[in-house]
Amino acid sequence: TAGWVFAILLLLLPPHPELFHLISSPQGIRRFLPYVFQLIHVKLPYLYRNYTIMKRFLLFGLLFPLLVMGQEQTISTIPAPASPGRKLHVPKLMKRQDALILRLGLDNWTNLPTGVQTNLLGSRGFGLLVMGEKMNAKNRIGAAFGFGLSSHRVDHNAVALTDTDGVGTVLTPLSDSVDYRKNRYVLNSLDAAFEIRFRGNPDKHQNHFKFSLGFRAGYVVQSHLKFKDDRVKYKDYSIEDIQRWRYGVTARIGFGNFAVDGYYSFAPLFKDGKGPVDMMPYSIGIAWTICSD
Repeated sequence: TAGWVFAILLLLLPPHPELFHLISSPQGIRRFLPYVFQLIHVKLPYLYRNYTIMKRFLLFGLLFPLLVMGQEQTISTIPAPASPGRKLHVPKLMKRQDALILRLGLDNWTNLPTGVQTNLLGSRGFGLLVMGEKMNAKNRIGAAFGFGLSSHRVDHNAVALTDTDGVGTVLTPLSDSVDYRKNRYVLNSLDAAFEIRFRGNPDKHQNHFKFSLGFRAGYVVQSHLKFKDDRVKYKDYSIEDIQRWRYGVTARIGFGNFAVDGYYSFAPLFKDGKGPVDMMPYSIGIAWTICSD
């Protein structure tokens, strides 16, 4: 530290032809003291007043070599243009097909209780999947895995009531005198999906015939009943007997970026012993591949 202080003093002091000769002997040090006083009373106050300016110059001096080195590194890492007989390397991520899939479908249930009916056209659900795939060398067969979300919506003519024994849910048809616009169960879930994928030979536009068979599982993070008529509109979030874990098989068949999509649940709508028996959700719709090669 003392060495650095001494070096800074030498830089700040005014030039003198006998300076180094003065500080090399005891007599010279006594003659050197006036220069030190000059440093304390003149140089240091000047540096204090101009600290901000000097700090900027010092910062620029430190960063300028790094900027130059970074620019040289950037220039050196730019790949050279490909020769006519050489193909550019394309990252595998850009070669994935069906990586982002939007599903729009008509939802329904099996084994409806007596008198309960569903409005198929009003039961519009949707889902979104982000998937990665691993295909064979010929891009004909492979597997895919990913995550997403889905919203299962069924419009029906029933009201959920508590069973007479106080346990479970009963779906009772609404009276014909009740004129309503919406009476819909909504199940929103986070999903994980796995697929086995098959593809045909591509046409001149690189579109394939595609078929996939898989499995999708998820957890219902939110569910509610939405009711609306000419006078009232409300949502009921107190549906406690819904089966939260969902799982079932999926299938998709199509050409290019569009396909017919289907899902059938192996998990009933309600928990065992908590509602109508064997009401299995299912969905049929279309799938649109947003990202493809």
